[in-house]
Amino acid sequence: MNAPPGLVEAVDLSLRVQASRFATALGGRQASAAELDNLFLDLVALARPSEFLEVGAAAAEASLEVSWRLPDCRVRAFEATPEIAAATRASGVLEGTRVEYIHCAIGDTDGTCDILLDVTPSGAVLPGQSMLRRSDAAHVRSVTVPSARLDTLVEDPTARLAMWIDVEGALGLVLDGAQRALGQVEVLKVEVEDAEIWRGQSTVRSVLTRLMTAGLVPVARDVEYAGQYNLLLVGRDVYWDELVRARIDEYLHRTSHELWAEPGPLRRSETLRAIARPVRRVARGLRGRLAP
Repeated sequence: MNAPPGLVEAVDLSLRVQASRFATALGGRQASAAELDNLFLDLVALARPSEFLEVGAAAAEASLEVSWRLPDCRVRAFEATPEIAAATRASGVLEGTRVEYIHCAIGDTDGTCDILLDVTPSGAVLPGQSMLRRSDAAHVRSVTVPSARLDTLVEDPTARLAMWIDVEGALGLVLDGAQRALGQVEVLKVEVEDAEIWRGQSTVRSVLTRLMTAGLVPVARDVEYAGQYNLLLVGRDVYWDELVRARIDEYLHRTSHELWAEPGPLRRSETLRAIARPVRRVARGLRGRLAP
């Protein structure tokens, strides 16, 4: 069943109104992302899924957090880029944990696939790798890696899932391979783009349509980057849980009343801030000498 005409647009507008309350200068974007991450992890803990999957995991920070919070939850982290996967394993951060860290691309194919590494002219790998090519990529290197579909990886049709998907424009391919698994998702965080950055990617309009058609309810977003941000969605039953709704209310209140104010001209101007620093130091010194 498709979403009713106009519903996706109404939801997107509501999310944009919510996002407009965030400050975007002097760390405001990063603060919005951190608040959404905290909400996501709290909702995962409240939903208590049987499986957690982090797709595009890098250092698997979300997987580690979930494994600590939910000792009975199976936790798997998937990373496609060979260099990132090797570095994470070599770091030792996953030793002694329950996180299953797997070098594998998640998409619409079981077996292998080619991913495109953005590289410098000398061949060094840049951040933000994808199965798709960036529209502005100057140098790329193709590498073949193991690949799998979520429908193949999630073998139990009764499993309750939570997922964090950050795949640099390849979200459409991940969803193509998750036709069944998507219906089992209770909490989902995905990175989306308003316009095409990677060639042939799915943008937020098609992503929202697919996720809402699958029965997921968008509840929040951040403003991590201009035109590229994260969406948080939950299943319908999870949405109506009293504790979940209370945590969402807390998030909305905090983001509306504590994180909304843009800094004034003084804080935005590096020149004025540099001029003001000596004055503040003198003022602090005077306060210290005058204190009883």
